[in-house]
Amino acid sequence: MIIDDAYAGMKDKYFEKAQTKTGVLSGVVKSLNDFVKKYDSAKQTMNSDMQELKQTYVYNSAPFELKHMEIFNTFNDAVAQIREESKTQIQDVIQKVRDKVSEIITSPLPEGGMDDINMIRSFAGKLSDDEIKAFLNKYKNCYLATKTIFEAMEEGQDDRLGVEFVTVKNITDSIDSIEEMAMNMIRTYNGDMPYDVAVMLDGSEVQTVNDAFESFVSTYEG
Repeated sequence: MIIDDAYAGMKDKYFEKAQTKTGVLSGVVKSLNDFVKKYDSAKQTMNSDMQELKQTYVYNSAPFELKHMEIFNTFNDAVAQIREESKTQIQDVIQKVRDKVSEIITSPLPEGGMDDINMIRSFAGKLSDDEIKAFLNKYKNCYLATKTIFEAMEEGQDDRLGVEFVTVKNITDSIDSIEEMAMNMIRTYNGDMPYDVAVMLDGSEVQTVNDAFESFVSTYEG
């Protein structure tokens, strides 16, 4: 428990909740909660050292100022390392997600797939509902073919068929947003709990992105 930390109880609850998160992006939430614990521990050590300093040295004396600077520099060095390690951990998690997305995008077409894609493109806006459904079923595990089929639909045909295409951009934009919020938190966190920090520690938004990513993956991996 952090001395004089009004948010300690809330942080503990977020930390416990983070351990129940699942999926690859749960690593982001867990890393952020670990980061907060390490930062707060370093801050507690600094506060304790400052209290001892005031009890040991004459305030504003040369020995006091020298020790004060030493304590402050030790804290800054520790925090810089904590920030860098947490940044690396989160970037590693995000990269795994990006690598998986790239793997799906570049997965090879099945035999004869290129001929079908060229034909679908040539009949863009002219394919019947049954033809669209047949091609969607045939290429349900191929991102490139599925993208081509949706691009070839006439306006409103996807709504009529009750189908939806989640683009790579939908996924990568969400991932980029999570990374940006995580990096901003690591860069600016000072022990307080503004709304954006609470959102990242809670992890619900990250879990939503993780669920969308896993749904995207399962669509094309079967």
